Amino acid sequence: MLLHTFANGDQLHAYGFALVLDFAGPRNVLGTSMLLGGYRQDLRAVYNYDCHPGVGMAPEIDGASIEEHEAKIAAKLGLDPARSCGMETAVPMEHVSIQFARYEDMTVTAIVTAGVEVNGGRVGEAAGWHERGGLSVPANAADTGETAPTPGTINVMLHVNANLHPGCMASALMTLTEAKCAALQERVVPSRYSRGLATGTGTDSAIVIADAESSLALHYAGKHSKLGELIGRTVKRAIHESLEKQSGLSPDKQRSVLRRLERFGIDEDALYARYASEGRGPAISRAWFSAHVSALDVLPDAVAATA
Repeated sequence: MLLHTFANGDQLHAYGFALVLDFAGPRNVLGTSMLLGGYRQDLRAVYNYDCHPGVGMAPEIDGASIEEHEAKIAAKLGLDPARSCGMETAVPMEHVSIQFARYEDMTVTAIVTAGVEVNGGRVGEAAGWHERGGLSVPANAADTGETAPTPGTINVMLHVNANLHPGCMASALMTLTEAKCAALQERVVPSRYSRGLATGTGTDSAIVIADAESSLALHYAGKHSKLGELIGRTVKRAIHESLEKQSGLSPDKQRSVLRRLERFGIDEDALYARYASEGRGPAISRAWFSAHVSALDVLPDAVAATA
């Protein structure tokens, strides 16, 4: 299904488990993909693929390496693996958000799928795995956790209708990453690995696409430039909308004492156990306790005091 046709002829299609952006001409691409990632001038398409096989099932690598796996995905989508790069996620493609912003003759489009409630983390936290000899191994002898990336990802395609200097494309990648972090801070999203707030997930990816044929040449994508402003606005809006589609993560949902406290290990079970252990009041049923905690949980004064 055709979702959008850009002014330069590029087309965004939805193919069931994937979004595919086909190029109508030469494009400069900077991406984090293992398959043809980095700075490229020879690509003809990029994709975002839902790799989750189903409820209770873990994604599997189809091939001897990530590159071979991603090449097979490209081929499955009818793309040339030698001219394509992409991203993977466990977020369904119907939860995509597409946001546009314009200034004079410049247009910026953010195409985002976002999931953070399972795999959200804060940069700099202790990692669970390490690459050694091309294999994923526990990061230390005591670690018995995951030895491969956990599903739960924020994937960003950023399409700019201008010819961006290579350094500008790197700056755009930096600015969209800042926008991602800002969006998660605005939603007060907790890390699942510490008491900090999340800055992303452990498997986030991004692809920046610039039009090599455009007569509009741009060299700066920092926050003081209009391009940087538009990148920040579109990426933040898209992440907010996709998170709400994916898990209902919205300002209303975050207006909660317990959601503010969960990263400190405080939940309803912990509160009831504390009440029962102290024995300073009359014995009450768990159902009564739960009903009253639910009512108190969303009181504006309680949420404000907790925050």
